[in-house]
Amino acid sequence: MTTIIECASCGRLSLRDAGPCPACGAAKVTAKQAADRGVLVSWTVIRRPPKNSTETGPYTVAVVRLGDGPTVCGRIKNAEFAGPVGVALDLRAIENGVPVFEPARTVR
Repeated sequence: MTTIIECASCGRLSLRDAGPCPACGAAKVTAKQAADRGVLVSWTVIRRPPKNSTETGPYTVAVVRLGDGPTVCGRIKNAEFAGPVGVALDLRAIENGVPVFEPARTVR
């Protein structure tokens, strides 16, 4: 399970474990548990990162809808990922605040 926060003011769910709401800035948030598995909504491969980026390409950026929580943006571990929309992904880590997913190995 992954810790997320729910804002008491606007109700937004965010993939973080503390701090103010990223949507409205409210300080009152509640920690909740969210699934480590989600479904791929969309993805793209970044081959040429922005000039001011410290990253090197290629890398895959994805939008993932967690099973019982928010929809989040993150990365897919395989830089050349080409899976279909709707495939199950598992959250493997959060690196520098960015969720890192990989295709699910087993069916739950």
